[in-house]
Amino acid sequence: MACVALALLIVVPVALKNAYKGWKLIAPTADAREAILQREITGYPVLAYLREHPMGRIYQFGLEDLLYYAPLRTGGDHFGPGRYRDLAGLAPSDLARALRQAGYASLLIHCGRWAGINTKPVGKDLL
Repeated sequence: MACVALALLIVVPVALKNAYKGWKLIAPTADAREAILQREITGYPVLAYLREHPMGRIYQFGLEDLLYYAPLRTGGDHFGPGRYRDLAGLAPSDLARALRQAGYASLLIHCGRWAGINTKPVGKDLL
């Protein structure tokens, strides 16, 4: 009986703390939801802007877990057409050419996840 009481003393506070954290993420209004997404999801502000101001198809590196929030027809993933392994090793000008040929107009890179990708433009061929 003492073991059950001790277990409850440990489990109940942890469960209550987790429930409180979860309740803080429930948004009663659209504005509150937007504020939570902006605060909790890396890259969400950029994706929200691109949804509101479309500028052609987008290819992304390292944001595959955020594709739900990205504009429609955003490409880039570990599998399927346009998979990372086909593009990640290309030189900047070759990457720009391949993305253009595939119909992409812009590129997003999560630099923390894809630190090896050269993020500095090298001339007009990246525009």
